[in-house]
Amino acid sequence: MLASVCVCALSLFAYRIAFGRANAIAFDELDLTTTKYKGLEDRILPAFKFMREQTFEDHYIRSFDGLTLHASYKKGNKNKLVVMVPGYHADPLNNFAIIAMRLIKDGYSVLLINLRAHEKSEGKWTTFGCLESKDFLDWVKYADETFKPEAIYGYGVSLGCASLEIASSSQFPASVKCLVCDCGFASPYEQIRTTFHQKLGLLGDISTSLLPMHAVIIGKFNLAGTKAYKELAKATVPCFFIHGGKDTMVPISRGQLNYEYCSSKKEKAFFADAGHNQCFTMYEDEIMEKLKSFVSSL
Repeated sequence: MLASVCVCALSLFAYRIAFGRANAIAFDELDLTTTKYKGLEDRILPAFKFMREQTFEDHYIRSFDGLTLHASYKKGNKNKLVVMVPGYHADPLNNFAIIAMRLIKDGYSVLLINLRAHEKSEGKWTTFGCLESKDFLDWVKYADETFKPEAIYGYGVSLGCASLEIASSSQFPASVKCLVCDCGFASPYEQIRTTFHQKLGLLGDISTSLLPMHAVIIGKFNLAGTKAYKELAKATVPCFFIHGGKDTMVPISRGQLNYEYCSSKKEKAFFADAGHNQCFTMYEDEIMEKLKSFVSSL
């Protein structure tokens, strides 16, 4: 009995750690020489400076479960929009400064999303893509109706990528042309268990054992039953996959699994020496060339 109570209490603590709100620190407020981005400062910091100088509009929607969600919009001179969905506890610019700068200079409009339970968006819990996938659909529909672009592209990184992949089986507005899936995990629950195990070993396995139950009761989402690759098997829009071979957070095997399951038109750009969310920083021109070729073929 005591053991069961201890496991339940430990799992509740793990739930709060895994799914609770956290304040992100932007890269231009960090000493990047102490991070995995050491050596890439001359690419990252100028992009941050450029993005800080841009003027964005605030936009808000109401989620299906009553949360006010925020995004920042920058209008370009092309009638094409990229909806950008960041990763877990990430400042959107940490994931997208270089990409967004490139897109803005190329004339694209960008919509930078604040995930639920992140930044200016309401919510007590993040859900590793289980509910963020629904939020992405709502943002796409809002963008289609509000900005009326001729083409919408989704771009997600890590948790944001998984959100796009979980949403990939949905019916999108006709304006949605492609989902760009950068270093996404295959299963939210698998990803959490793997991360806790890497850090805590057996204790991590025990602490995550009851997370699916807590997710249903506390967060109202289906953690164990949500699989990105299963939704990609029913994908309704083309998908472009990006992943790095040195990704220790989300192994490239998970990106390969997602790619293999995807049933829609697809392409991939995998780089053996890139870590988590490093591919675009390291291989911007190659990715853009391949991505433009893919999009032009649609």
